[in-house]
Amino acid sequence: MVNLGTEFFDGAVYSINGNAGATYQHNQRWSFGMSGGSFVTRRHSNALASAQGYGANGEINRVLNRRSTVGVSYQYGNFFFPKGFGRSDIHTWMGQYSRQLTRRWTFSGGAGLYRAESQRLQNVQVDPVVAALIGVFSSVQVFHNVVQGLSASAGIGGRLGSSSVGIAYHRGISPGNGVFLTSQEEVVQGNVSFLSRRRVNAGTYAMWGRLKQVFEGLDGNAGRMSASRACRRVVLDPLHLWRRRRRGVPAV
Repeated sequence: MVNLGTEFFDGAVYSINGNAGATYQHNQRWSFGMSGGSFVTRRHSNALASAQGYGANGEINRVLNRRSTVGVSYQYGNFFFPKGFGRSDIHTWMGQYSRQLTRRWTFSGGAGLYRAESQRLQNVQVDPVVAALIGVFSSVQVFHNVVQGLSASAGIGGRLGSSSVGIAYHRGISPGNGVFLTSQEEVVQGNVSFLSRRRVNAGTYAMWGRLKQVFEGLDGNAGRMSASRACRRVVLDPLHLWRRRRRGVPAV
């Protein structure tokens, strides 16, 4: 659950996550899917809050025709922040649509609502008169709040010969970046990759991210732009190698 587009601070971040899912194809038009997973994020700086959580997702999809598919989904997420920073429960409902625009280009998008509920301990100032009598200037109270908002996603991708390009947008709730905790996240990401004849894949991507605090304390936005590039060798699976050798085709 670490997003490079919203990690604004120069410090070590360690994260691990895992998920599993299954899809049942009822017939040629209807399919049902479910998945679940968990994550743990630890930040080296004691000034930044770590996070951990789990979630589950269920969806129903229907094929309209050879090019179009519609669906609905529900997602539940739980974020827990150690050392007394509290927890949040997130419910998200979305409608989805995807379409094969041409032989090379595809589009997918969705929109819906989220409901975020947060509970945590919060320091509050004691009334000056009371503070003068008891000598205590702050106290701790249980903070509870519920917010609702719009969740959305959209993406378009295509292949141009041996190259592939894509751009995607996402808006939803995330566990934040250690200062902004449960936050509304907006991310735009673009990528370009190229596969050579020697099975070497080279690519680059650029990402812009913004967090908006949806609960107490930090009222405002924070954004960041990041970019990266990568190059890797594509390794063929053993079964594919065996088939090529039977036909007398070189492995690479």
